Amino acid sequence: LPGLVLRGQAGEWPPAGQPRLPVLMTAFNTALLLGSGLLIWRAAEVMRAGDLPRLGRLMMSTLTLGGCFLLIQGAEWVALLSHGLTTRTSLYGSTFYAIVGCHGLHVLAAVGVLGVMTRRVRGEVRHMGEQPHGVADFVEANLGPFLGTRMYWLFVVAVWPPLYWLVYLW
Repeated sequence: LPGLVLRGQAGEWPPAGQPRLPVLMTAFNTALLLGSGLLIWRAAEVMRAGDLPRLGRLMMSTLTLGGCFLLIQGAEWVALLSHGLTTRTSLYGSTFYAIVGCHGLHVLAAVGVLGVMTRRVRGEVRHMGEQPHGVADFVEANLGPFLGTRMYWLFVVAVWPPLYWLVYLW
């Protein structure tokens, strides 16, 4: 919210001499993140059906897209820093790094949680043949943690498009 107030009060945004944000690359990155949200959304139905191999693939794909989002954001930051956009150069830089950085930290935490849950599912898939009734037990024991992971991931995905619009396009 403070960033919106600062942006609204600024006569020129971005200020003269400050680099433009990479709108197209970040639009692509936004599409990756939205795609990951669709995958994890679908994964709940797959888990409830007990299709753990497919669930593992969906979660691994979600995790990969989330990791790609972070890597692209990191590359964007490196490029912007090399063009002189820092938290010290302007209010524009400070606002950008605070807003996008806060979201990035949430995505990083969500990738970590998603990684733990993905590892759990993939480990169970490797041992499925050893326990004939293990799938139902696994789903029952892990549905709550999975749905919590899914909710957190969907939160960071849903927050990004408004941030992208406000920070990059407005």
